[in-house]
Amino acid sequence: MHTLLFVNPLEFKEHMHAIVSDLSSKHNNPCYISFNDPYHIIIKMLENANVSNEKFIVIDASGSITEKQVLSDRTYVLPINDLFNVYLFLKNLIIDEKVDTILLDSLSALIVKHNHLPLKQMMTNLLLEVGALRCSSSIVVFKDHATHEVVEHLDPLIGNRINL
Repeated sequence: MHTLLFVNPLEFKEHMHAIVSDLSSKHNNPCYISFNDPYHIIIKMLENANVSNEKFIVIDASGSITEKQVLSDRTYVLPINDLFNVYLFLKNLIIDEKVDTILLDSLSALIVKHNHLPLKQMMTNLLLEVGALRCSSSIVVFKDHATHEVVEHLDPLIGNRINL
């Protein structure tokens, strides 16, 4: 099931701490995909939320790199502009590592930083692929973007909409 989590941007950090704590307690092998912050900030945030950074697989898709980087068996940096390879990598990761949920941080970052990409199609394909593999997702969205065309386009694929 896919869930949209609407957060106030001013309370983003606190919400993310609560979200990762909740996901780490409910899932065996969660994956954190960041379109917003680089991996070292995500790992530090996990530590600050009292979540072992070994609990989450961390994927940093926030920067402008051109080649995939494997930093450890649980930390990767991916080029967001190479969508096909991102999908392929994610599919293989879900299957090989038995990922049971994905946290996307955030759809708002994609809307703001990567609006040149085909976001509607990209997110639709991602959610369909993840769902076909019986993996759930939690997608963080700033409340400011609740009525954005990309968010509304995804509505048929979303099981829950939660305002935090």
